[in-house]
Amino acid sequence: MPCGVRNGVVLGGVGFLHWCFDLIVHRADMPLLPANVGRLPRVGFGLWQIPAASVVVELVVIVIGSPR
Repeated sequence: MPCGVRNGVVLGGVGFLHWCFDLIVHRADMPLLPANVGRLPRVGFGLWQIPAASVVVELVVIVIGSPR
């Protein structure tokens, strides 16, 4: 795979995963599509309302993302 294509795939994946993690922690204020096209319901699970759970999730993400 050419370097430019690989970089694009990696950046697209990072952006998508960032949105997935935001879905877990945000309150229901995230649009499904950019600029809320189609006026679909906004989503979010609101994990930040439970501080202990948010700390556990953050630690899990740090451990999984750390180089071994």
